[in-house]
Order: sequence, then C-alpha cells, then structure tokens
Amino acid sequence: MKESLVFGGAEALDFYDIRVNVLRIPEVHIKIQEMQSLVDSLGSLRLSLFDFLQAEDAYFLRHLPLKCALSTAIQLGLYERYLKRFRRPSFLISQRTFKGCSALRVIVGQTSLKEALYEKLPLWDTPFPVMATKEENPGFDIYMWQEEKWAPVTLKQEELTSIYLVVQTLKEKYGVSKYIHVGPGNHLLNRSDETYRMWDIQILDAIEQDPLLNWFWPAVLSKGKTVMPFI
Repeated sequence: MKESLVFGGAEALDFYDIRVNVLRIPEVHIKIQEMQSLVDSLGSLRLSLFDFLQAEDAYFLRHLPLKCALSTAIQLGLYERYLKRFRRPSFLISQRTFKGCSALRVIVGQTSLKEALYEKLPLWDTPFPVMATKEENPGFDIYMWQEEKWAPVTLKQEELTSIYLVVQTLKEKYGVSKYIHVGPGNHLLNRSDETYRMWDIQILDAIEQDPLLNWFWPAVLSKGKTVMPFI
C-alpha cells in the first residue's frame, strides 16, 4: 500500500488549545527554537515566537503572515517526527493556495526555513493573509520519492481541479490508498466522506498515528471547544 502525506494550511492554529499542545511535541519545539534563532539573529526585531503561539486568539489572529510562517515550522517538526517512526511516504501533496504556509516547499528543496520566515517577517504585524497568487484553478503540488529525491508529479490540468480527482488519479495510476495529514489535524480530506470509503481510501492524522502522542487530541478536546473539522 502506497502512502502520501498531505500538508494543509494553517487553519488549525486558530485554536489556542491546538497551539499550546503542539508546542509540547519535541520535534515541533526544536523547529520553533530554530526559527526563534533566525528572528534573534536579525537583532532589530524583539519577538518571542513561543509567546506569540501561546497568546490569546484575538492577538494571534491579527498577525496572519507570522502564523503562516509558524505553520511551516510546525509541519516540518511533525514531518521529521513522522520519518523517525514510520517509513518514508511515497508521495507528498499540498494545495497551492497553502503555498506560503505549507512545509512542502522546504521539504522538496524549493526554499529553506530561513527563507520561509524572512519572506513573512516584513509583513508579520499586518492583519492580511499571505496566499499564493490567485489562480482560476489553484490546483495541487504533488511530489513522488524516486531515485533518493523528491520529484514533481505532472498530472493533467483537469486531474488537479479537486482533491477528489487527485486522490482518484493517484490511486489509479500509482496505487496510493493511504493519506496521512500533517497539520496538525485534518483539513483537505474529510475521513467521513463516503466517496473515500467507497474507493477504499484510508485517511489518518500524523499525530493520532503516533502512539507516543496519544495525549494530544484528548488534551485539546478536554477544554470542550469545537475543533472537530481538524480531527
């Protein structure tokens, strides 16, 4: 069974309880420390990323470019933890409208964590979202592991118009039937969708698949807040 990791956007970070608990994951904590060192090296900006992540929602949501950069670091931490515990996936997927917030560009070597941060820092104190250039059909970026590197997968334009068509095409052409969200949480694929069940597609979350992180979602849900779209 071939697997694909799916990188969503930064929406799950809108929830305070998700932000503070994801910081408890060692690999994520290390990545935020690495990004903090990059901020500190500038010298001209006094900003604590840890304080920002633990701020109340009203403040956090006023600084969307920085939220986007932190999403990249968090996903990188979750990705590196996944590779320590499970086999390398055959594919990576990210929606292009998430380009500025997804770790995929760093993983495949298109950019670095430093560049992902520095392109957002000049805008960090603005309330405007940072999105990819608007396209009529934003589509998806798909990479396949081959010859010891990530190589782009080219699909027909009509196969990229929805996540349903991407999943259907990857199953038919490559036998991909398992998708693991690197969020935190689940954004692009709805596991309760009957279409995926009929296609015998498994949809999982990288955090819940890790037995050493079985505390994460109970800790988030213990506050009684609605975060169900991301589980």
